[in-house]
Amino acid sequence: MSGTENNVPARKRSRKLWWSFWILAGVLGATALYVAEPRTYRAAASILIIPQRVPPEMVPATVTADLNERLNILQQQILSRTRLERIISEFNLYEAERRTLIMEDVIEQMRRDIHMYVARPVRETDDVNSFSVSFDSTDPRTAMRITERLAALLVQENIEDRELLVDQTDQFLKGELEDLRGRLVKVEQALLEARRHGTPPSWLTAQHDVLVETYKTRFGHSEASKAAASLERRQIGERFEIIDGARLPEKALERRMFPYLALGALAGLSAGIVASLLLFVWRRGRPRTAATA
Repeated sequence: MSGTENNVPARKRSRKLWWSFWILAGVLGATALYVAEPRTYRAAASILIIPQRVPPEMVPATVTADLNERLNILQQQILSRTRLERIISEFNLYEAERRTLIMEDVIEQMRRDIHMYVARPVRETDDVNSFSVSFDSTDPRTAMRITERLAALLVQENIEDRELLVDQTDQFLKGELEDLRGRLVKVEQALLEARRHGTPPSWLTAQHDVLVETYKTRFGHSEASKAAASLERRQIGERFEIIDGARLPEKALERRMFPYLALGALAGLSAGIVASLLLFVWRRGRPRTAATA
């Protein structure tokens, strides 16, 4: 058996050792990263949606938008750059990230750390009656404090939005009534003038009757809007209430080690391929020496 044939098993063993070394190095690096990476803590607060206390038959609700849509709007308001930048500055959040990243990237990181979950009702016919907000942080006390602030902001934002919508509705109806009142005055003057000269035309009488009915309807809406505004100001309309405040998290979020190991093995394999290519190029580039007898 020739020397070349004797070297074949040795070469195979050498290759196996080569790839095993790189894969093992990747796995060990991923394990070190898993151990060294800071743990993440999550604090959560639950918010109950309390329905209007006065029966809707007495005072119709002015805010009739779908609750999921309203929660989505509230979430966008809370996650706005202005609001989050203010919270970051107030609590000195993401101190390390702010030294290396622009503020927009820091704000995006905070948005990823904020979670809102709407509790689905048991039956599809039931209304949503609660939701939760949470915040992730490497410091458990920070997670609790920011969650408290976010929950309070959601409650306050809902109050302000409802009051604003009720006021806008009230102002709109007042404008409608003023416009209808002015049109009624003109039509009634025209009717009086027509009666002085004989029988008023039927179209003028019909126009007057329509305006009167429209005015009555708008007046009823206006009175209901005033009652709804009173409910909102006295906070006995639909409102949010924090029923389970944020607590100091005692345990970190569970992390799976397998993704770290898989990525580490893949990174080690990739490093081995790159090292093999570099070694191959280096060997090809070496000047060849003459074979000796």
